[in-house]
Amino acid sequence: MGREVGCGALRAAVLLAMVVAAVAAAPAASAAPALRIEPLTWNVIGLDHNDVSQGPNVFLVGARVCNTGDAAATGVSTAFVWDSDNPLVTLRGTPTLALGDLAPGQCADAYYDVAVARNPAARGTARGYHIEATGNGLGTVSTPRPRELFVQPILSQNRNDATAVTGPTEVVVGQTYQYETVAATSPQGFPQLEVFLDFPNTIFRILDVDVTYGAPSGATNDRIYADACGWESDPTSSDYLSCVGPPNYAGGRVGGTVTTVYTVQIVGTGTATMMQTILDISGGSYHYNADFNTATPGVEQITVTAVAPPDLAVAKTHTGDFTVGVPADYTITVSNAGSGPTLGALTVSDPLPSGLVPVAAAGAGWTCDVAGQDITCTTPGPLAAGASSAITVTVRPEAAAVPGVTNTVTVATPGDLDPDNDRASDPTTVRQLLPGLTVEKRAEPPGGQPVAPGAELTYTIVVTSAGQATAHDVVLTDPFPAGTTALAVTLDGVEVGDGAAALAAGLPLGDLTPGTARTVTARVRLDPAAAGTLRNVATATATGVVPVTGTVSHPIAVVAGGAPQLTLAKTASVAAAAPGDTVTFTITVANLGAATARQVALTDPTPAGLDYVPASTSRDGSAVADVADGRNPLADGLALGDLAPGQVVVVQQSLRVASAAPGAAIINLATITTADVDQPASTAVTIPITASGAPPPGQLPATGARDHPREALVIALCLLAFGVAMIEISSWPALRP
Repeated sequence: MGREVGCGALRAAVLLAMVVAAVAAAPAASAAPALRIEPLTWNVIGLDHNDVSQGPNVFLVGARVCNTGDAAATGVSTAFVWDSDNPLVTLRGTPTLALGDLAPGQCADAYYDVAVARNPAARGTARGYHIEATGNGLGTVSTPRPRELFVQPILSQNRNDATAVTGPTEVVVGQTYQYETVAATSPQGFPQLEVFLDFPNTIFRILDVDVTYGAPSGATNDRIYADACGWESDPTSSDYLSCVGPPNYAGGRVGGTVTTVYTVQIVGTGTATMMQTILDISGGSYHYNADFNTATPGVEQITVTAVAPPDLAVAKTHTGDFTVGVPADYTITVSNAGSGPTLGALTVSDPLPSGLVPVAAAGAGWTCDVAGQDITCTTPGPLAAGASSAITVTVRPEAAAVPGVTNTVTVATPGDLDPDNDRASDPTTVRQLLPGLTVEKRAEPPGGQPVAPGAELTYTIVVTSAGQATAHDVVLTDPFPAGTTALAVTLDGVEVGDGAAALAAGLPLGDLTPGTARTVTARVRLDPAAAGTLRNVATATATGVVPVTGTVSHPIAVVAGGAPQLTLAKTASVAAAAPGDTVTFTITVANLGAATARQVALTDPTPAGLDYVPASTSRDGSAVADVADGRNPLADGLALGDLAPGQVVVVQQSLRVASAAPGAAIINLATITTADVDQPASTAVTIPITASGAPPPGQLPATGARDHPREALVIALCLLAFGVAMIEISSWPALRP
């Protein structure tokens, strides 16, 4: 007996080990979707108790499908299935609805339209049904069975009142819209209440329902049916069609002012007039809103037309290559490839690439605006299905567009079905047909060197075709400056008769192919009375190619009878300075030469360690205004103008020692420039100053105290030079008596 128990225990242990090993070796369960479905609507439908031609006969019947799994459910769809026969109760619209994909935890609603024949025999009948759902790779789930739709006799009730229905009356397939209804019931509400617009599911798919009730205060719902009391809808139950609880709203009643917002997607075309229906039970009888029979648009009903979406397409074309400077046209063609007309404005946007200058844009029925490089054209439409409309955009190519650009245009309108054909690009070749002339000019003696009156001067001018195409009808113009007499002009070594007049009026050089050049020389003699700086400019132009272009050489300047000679001197008002002291600098600019110095400018930025004293700058005793932001007017350069031979300009300004450390050297540099090529770019002079706030070494103050060996001495040294003031600042320790 004990042996049998031991074997049994061993077998059990082995079996347990095998189970544990199998469990450990088994792969982890993978994520999977799972569907659940529940009914959304009341099982009571009906016909008018007295006159079947009155009152509602179409009712929404729906279910909610949720993905309770942990993976997406794809290709979810629902189907309405009849479980019994009743020719007086039928389905209007499509029996299957595609809900798409559902993420984990996501739900979607499916509503169907059930119609009751306006036949007295329909009252008191029923028809069994269920709604089922499935998805890719999933089984089928169903609403509870058995269930049926029971046709109750319903009474018109004045206390139920549909007060408003709002929303768009023209819609486009594929778009999403919202509709709002407002209804009123008795203030205390009803045990069962259903308020709805009978959206046909061939045109509308109800995506969301958001309901608020006046009673109980703050009550809400996410479906059209409010089961306030806990309704029994199982036809096999002895409590069928009665309240069994528990209540879903406080007091088991709901109603008052009922506001419902529907979010719908348009899934098909057509026109539908939808009625607002209020259905309730109270005191053992069923009721509907009496104003259903006298429906007013915007109150109890709304008519909506759904059209197929437009599908705008755009194309952009041009003819041939574009040429720099020559206006050219693009043609933008907007067409409606959809099966419905546009319902809103059409907008064409054409941002031109760099190198294309917008000139004009126009099209029949279009309003076009140009802002910078952006062209925008709009039209209110509509553009019928299959129709097209054109816009012409005129541009002027510039050199920046060579060798080519790509111009892209877009079109937009509300409800456009396919955005992929709303953009078009047009690659464009742009040719540079301008001559691209260059002019090089030199003088002998070289520009800037003095030439004595009566001496000869030779100019050499080289005109080169540097473009990509032949420069046609090239003309060189170079009038000689006053104070000279022309001696000879040659073109490529061949003398040109009356060359001076020819150059002044324009000397024809003919056509220049790319890379070729022509050389013009001109000998002139300075007149005996010539003086100052002589300047002249050579200009080349080409005609026959649009547009005419000109290339100007750098100005050549020679000095007749001498040259300007600028000098610069700078002094400081003190030989020593300490932090907080003010130093006045005097800058003297003089022209010691024999010619006028043109466009002289003085620059003297404030060095670190010194602060500019506002309104302290003067020229020849007259105040010089500070820069707008209060800066030193010499910091960026003070224009002194032209200085005649012998003219002297004196500029003064004050700077305050601010942050110089003891022993620091502060260098204040002044610079002058002139437009004359014979002057250096700048010249400078320096004044080094060693300074302190103490008396110079030697005898101490009247106290008779003598120098202490450890006390520092400050030696102030003022060395006058040109253009730079150097200030050395030291501290003077306290003197011992």
